[in-house]
Amino acid sequence: MSDYEVKMVVLSTDNLDESIAFYEGLGMSLKFRDGAQYAALDGGPITLALATPIDHPIHGQVVVGIKTADVDGAAKAIEAG
Repeated sequence: MSDYEVKMVVLSTDNLDESIAFYEGLGMSLKFRDGAQYAALDGGPITLALATPIDHPIHGQVVVGIKTADVDGAAKAIEAG
């Protein structure tokens, strides 16, 4: 295993119901849902999250969640970029 592991991908949506139906149609199961704003689906080793503008950190962009044991080191590497 590397020092970094992708754990989540967050996609923007304006219609949570339609987006959930689309990904369930691809065989992904719903892990949980928070009202009409946010949902997480089981993408195997990666969680696929769907978020409306209210809950998406940068609506319109793909956000990747990365797990690392060394958060400080990762932040320094990004800043040194």
